[in-house]
Parts: sequence; C-alpha cells; structure tokens
Amino acid sequence: MAKQEIDDMRQMTPMGRRIESGSFGVIDDEIGSHDFDEQEYEIVRRVIHSTADFEFKHLVKFGNHAIEAGIEALRGGLEKDPRSDLLHYYLGKAYERKGRPEDAIEYYERAIETNPEFEDALVCLATLYEKAGMRHKSVEIWQRVLSTTPDAAPRERIKAHIMELL
Repeated sequence: MAKQEIDDMRQMTPMGRRIESGSFGVIDDEIGSHDFDEQEYEIVRRVIHSTADFEFKHLVKFGNHAIEAGIEALRGGLEKDPRSDLLHYYLGKAYERKGRPEDAIEYYERAIETNPEFEDALVCLATLYEKAGMRHKSVEIWQRVLSTTPDAAPRERIKAHIMELL
C-alpha cells in the first residue's frame, strides 16, 4: 500500500482527525511492540479503532488478498456491532478501494443512517454520487455536509462546490 493510500484513510475533518489521533495514541500504548510493518500496522490500528477490539492484533493476517481479508474482518466486527458507524464507513472505504462503488455507497449510507452527522461518510458518499453522475443526490449530500460544518472557510468551499454542481 502506497503512502498516498494510507494518507487517504485519514479522517477528513479537523474534529475527526483529533478523535482519530487520540484513539490511535491509546491503541499504540496498548499494543506496544509488534511485528507489523508500517503499512500493516496502519491497517491493524484502523481495525482496532473501528471495533474497539484489541483481539484484532492477533486476528489480522496479511497476504495477497489483504483488502478482501480486511473486508471480512470488518464484516466480523459488524456481526458483533451491527450499528457501528465506523465499521460501515471503513467497509465503504474498502469497497471503494476495490473499485466497487455500488457497495461503497451502500455502506456509506448505512454509516450515515447510524450517525446522520458523520461528516467523513457524508463527504465520501457525496463524492461517489458525483463520480457516478448522480449530481442531484450529490448536491443533497453536500448540503448535509454544509449543515454539519461549523468553520467558515470549509463552508465557503462546500458552497462553491455545490454551485459548480448546479
């Protein structure tokens, strides 16, 4: 996995990044030393962050089918917690990486059903709708993002983007 792909997995909003950073700090302290390389560890941390289950340190295995394995691990997490907005969100991200936008849309929608103000899921969903040529749906979701964005500068960028889509 390239560094750009790892960076793309980061939270998109300042608040999301603060929450994620705090969670990752707790995970790093709890895990301690490990045998994962940098890219593998990023994935393991995300799975633990999404599930709050440190057992995944021992369950996640890497190989040629890492995305498929990650999807299965996240689905396993959904069996434990079917209302987890983060698990649905990360399944959306995984399906998006696999080039399966219909599945990604489904999981982003589920994340938003659970947490209607989940800004990162809203942004991903709006972007996928836009890529799929579903401009009306994209505008609708971007308007929801606008309603959850308190900072003036991002609000102006979102407004400008909405105007471009109209």
